[in-house]
Amino acid sequence: MENYMPKVSVIIPCYNQAIYLDDAIESILSQTFQDFEIIVVDDGSDDETSIKILDNYENPRTKMIRTPNQGPALARNCGIENATGEYIIPLDADDIIGDRYLEKAVNILDKCPNIGIVYCEAELFGERSGKWDLPEYTFPRILLHNCIFCTAMFRKSDWENVGGYNREMEYSSEDWEFWLSLIESGLEVYRIPETLFYYRVQKISRTSESLVHHELEMRLKLLKLHKNMYESNLDFIIESYYGLQTEISGLNQELAQKNRIIRNLNQITSSRSWKLTEPLRKMGFLLRKFKKIYTSTKSSLKNSNFFFHVNNLDVQISIIMANYNYAHFLPRAINSVVSQSYHNWELIIVDDGSTDDSVSVINDFIKHNPKIKLYQHDNKVNKGLKDTLKLGLEHSNGDFIAFLESDDWWEDNYLESKIKIIKKYPEVKFVFNDVDMFSDSDTDLTWFYNYFKWQKEILSNVKMPSCFSKYFAEKNFIPTFSCVLVGKELLLGSNFDTPIDSLIDFWLWTQISMKTEFFYINKKLTHWYRHDNSYIKASSQEREEKLDFYNYLRRKFLLDLKVK
Repeated sequence: MENYMPKVSVIIPCYNQAIYLDDAIESILSQTFQDFEIIVVDDGSDDETSIKILDNYENPRTKMIRTPNQGPALARNCGIENATGEYIIPLDADDIIGDRYLEKAVNILDKCPNIGIVYCEAELFGERSGKWDLPEYTFPRILLHNCIFCTAMFRKSDWENVGGYNREMEYSSEDWEFWLSLIESGLEVYRIPETLFYYRVQKISRTSESLVHHELEMRLKLLKLHKNMYESNLDFIIESYYGLQTEISGLNQELAQKNRIIRNLNQITSSRSWKLTEPLRKMGFLLRKFKKIYTSTKSSLKNSNFFFHVNNLDVQISIIMANYNYAHFLPRAINSVVSQSYHNWELIIVDDGSTDDSVSVINDFIKHNPKIKLYQHDNKVNKGLKDTLKLGLEHSNGDFIAFLESDDWWEDNYLESKIKIIKKYPEVKFVFNDVDMFSDSDTDLTWFYNYFKWQKEILSNVKMPSCFSKYFAEKNFIPTFSCVLVGKELLLGSNFDTPIDSLIDFWLWTQISMKTEFFYINKKLTHWYRHDNSYIKASSQEREEKLDFYNYLRRKFLLDLKVK
């Protein structure tokens, strides 16, 4: 048995994910193809749970290698160097594979020596579920976007020929660079038309924290490492990157042309000759012809999808992020902004005198994205949330203001969902949404769930858009700054001098509710993190003052303005 050489080696790098390891290995042991070995590479795990699991981990078909932390590229290389299989398939410790994946992938590589990469369709599970809608591999499109996840099968000999995973890709995209190396060597790619890979989505993952942050750096390395591939496909790359701008330009020209037609038609219908010929038009022929042209033109201009596509870049959103000592939360929050499907935004981060590494973390993002800006109070002092928000508002350039607390994060379609409402209802200047409330294991959310239970009951019976001022006479109706988009002019016209700093949101929303209708989106577009170190956590004395504050607020803003 010592000279036994399996057909397939499954390589599992593991860094602080040992709690999922049994699931991954069980999915391998359940394969219909059983000629394999499993090599787990502990990439310097340093959390107590993982260390305890890995220290005592035993499986007769599993080999364990322990190394200092060196990142996924070198961890995979280490596992493959120790592998004896003809074929290699990496599997991250928190993912799983379908029971026929090895069988089907081996069959393709055995029959097709020209194919060097075999992968399949995929599905998401965990924090999100459903089909992972990755486009099928085509060349040269893979030069722009990686569509092949790391759990694909290839020959060990091909890995050796291209030098393995490149150590320069230390942050992310090591698999993308490796696929390009294999493709550049002349090998082809095959996708099995079946879902056989399952990708676990977590709140925070290595990809989500590092990919966006270092995306520009990694792409520049790809260009350097595969210069010939990118240069020989330069026409395709330029066409792809500038295709959207070309499309928008064409639509703008179409819009201008149709506007000219409508102006001409309006001039005709208001002219003296048009009025004099009214008896003739009653005959029907001219009227029907004009109506057909006018209706067709007007209808195309009012098409909501057309207007959204052309005009969405007209609305700039300034995102104000107040931060105080949240260095460990910032990457998640900022990445959720950078990942938005709506792109006309600026991110204004105001650091309120942090004493941790917050400023360093923010500056790392600024290096790679000019739309992110950092501001601080004079002498970098801590002044509290009210003054921090006012400083952000002072530096904002957008038509609308969105807020994102630096310990929260958004879904990718957060801004796009808000913009669609504003386009559809121009009179609405305040849009908020449902939130996904979560916490660490030590924080009890019962009070928050009970507090906002009444909100759900009311919203279920309110037709949107609607006036909300009467609701703010009782309680704060909106759980967090991070679910609000509001017209900038409404904030500029509001009084920020709240008697209690931790209730600045309630103070502002009550004023604004008397100036515009609100719109509620019943989707959990915001992830609201509740914990004991909240930036705006109220003191016990402030909680005792809340009832007096509510009454004062009602007198000052509701009764004085006769809002019932």
